[in-house]
Amino acid sequence: MRRDAILGAVTAVLCVALFFETSKVRNFDFAAVGADVWPKITIGLILLLSVVQILLGLRQTRAEPQEPEAGAGLLERSFVPLAVFSAVILFALAVPYFGFAISGVLMVFGLLTTIGPKTGKAILGNAAISLVAVLAMTFIFTQVMGILLPQWRL
Repeated sequence: MRRDAILGAVTAVLCVALFFETSKVRNFDFAAVGADVWPKITIGLILLLSVVQILLGLRQTRAEPQEPEAGAGLLERSFVPLAVFSAVILFALAVPYFGFAISGVLMVFGLLTTIGPKTGKAILGNAAISLVAVLAMTFIFTQVMGILLPQWRL
């Protein structure tokens, strides 16, 4: 079984366990929406994406590129996890200064550009993806769910 399929399966099992854990969340009578609603929606979406990851992992052929070879150095094997970890830390440090939206756009753009191809077309695509994804997420959090996000304050 492919690594992607295994990771997707582990994620799916965790999602199912977390979904049932949300039933233990205490709801208050005055709330318009139960405290368990948004976590269940989020977990359900992650479960759906993990099923897609499982299917794509099982469908992947041997001719497609794989992870770095076993003889590759530690830096080559851990580049992506280190890049993601560093980006999340920098994001957390930048939010008090630049706000959630700007910090999020910078983080997503930085990750896509660092990990992905570095052609002009790819960089423009990364910028578009960063803007659309983060601004859509910001809209959903602030306008749909009513969550206040950190604003820009220098």
